[in-house]
Amino acid sequence: MKVLMIILLLLTHIIAEKKDIVIEELREEFYVATSYKGNEDLAKVVLEKLQNIVNTKYTPLRASYLGSITAKMAVYSFFPWSKISYADDGSKMLNQAIKEEPENIHIRLNRMNTFLNFPNFLKKSHFIQQDARWFISHIKTSKFSKLNYDGKQNIYKVLAMFFAKEKDNDRYYEYYLKLKNSNFIEDVNQFQEQLEK
Repeated sequence: MKVLMIILLLLTHIIAEKKDIVIEELREEFYVATSYKGNEDLAKVVLEKLQNIVNTKYTPLRASYLGSITAKMAVYSFFPWSKISYADDGSKMLNQAIKEEPENIHIRLNRMNTFLNFPNFLKKSHFIQQDARWFISHIKTSKFSKLNYDGKQNIYKVLAMFFAKEKDNDRYYEYYLKLKNSNFIEDVNQFQEQLEK
């Protein structure tokens, strides 16, 4: 009986290490705060929570979430130097997280999702292309198949947005038609509308 309890404790520890429970609990707020239409008040709350989380225990995954929300704050900032500062600080965190864990789907997703919404003059298109190629090459792997429904939908969303921005209609529709999550469909539609302005 004691051996069974020890094995169960070890398995629980291993499973807990694989998933960052703190990030999982914050994920829904994070997605609302960083969605295309966003929510400034929620973004400020999520930014503060993520700063505390990263200060408590740094991991590349946590840093990618902090980098993404930091970059999103540029949208809400009034002064141009604040916008550039937020975008630059967020970019550095996202790129560092990729350097530390280049095969992490969630980190790649955070970076691509964030950089897709950057204006072209910030010159992040090479990172977006790098991440898009990475997703396309990994979409048929077991790593992708293990993602939950929203994870897969989020990847289809960023790929649809990428191909919309690249004006590649065939591949845009390939990923857009795979979207079933109404929030992600709305994000892609709003992104598409913004491109047409």
